[in-house]
Amino acid sequence: MAAMIINQLSDRKALYQMEKFYQKQDVELLFGAGTKASDFNNDALGRALDALHDAGIEKVCKTAVQAVQAPINLTWKGLHFDTTSFVYTGQPKDEEDVLKIVRGYSKDHRPDLPQFKLGMGTTPEGIPVYADILNGNQDDKKWNKHVLNALTDW
Repeated sequence: MAAMIINQLSDRKALYQMEKFYQKQDVELLFGAGTKASDFNNDALGRALDALHDAGIEKVCKTAVQAVQAPINLTWKGLHFDTTSFVYTGQPKDEEDVLKIVRGYSKDHRPDLPQFKLGMGTTPEGIPVYADILNGNQDDKKWNKHVLNALTDW
C-alpha cells in the first residue's frame, strides 16, 4: 500500500504503470533490501487492493490515523468535513454492489454530467483523517450523519 501512496503523492502513475515508475526509484531505500521494481506489478498491487478491501477500509484507515496521532501531535479539535463532486467520463457499470455514478447535485454546477463524490475530514492542520468515495447523488446530510456515527466508534 505504501508503494501506491508514494506514487500518488509524487507522480500519479496508473496502476499498470507502477512497475515502470519504480524502475526509476531506489526501491531498496524506500522498502528494504531485496525489493525490486518488478515487485510492484499490477497483479501484486491488485492483490494488495483486494486485501485492503477484505480488511475493511474504514478499519485500516482508523488504525493508521490512530497510529500517527500521538507521534505527530494531531489536533482533534476543529475537524473539518466536506464533500466535492467529480465528473465521470467513462462508462458506468450496472452492478448492484459498486459505486453509483449518476447525475446529482454537482458542486461544479453541471447536473447534466454523471459524477461521483468524495467526502473527506481533515484536522485543522489539513491532515486527512477520514474519507469516503460516495455515489454521485449522495446527500451531504446523510453522509454527515454516517461520519458522526463512524467517528463515535473511534
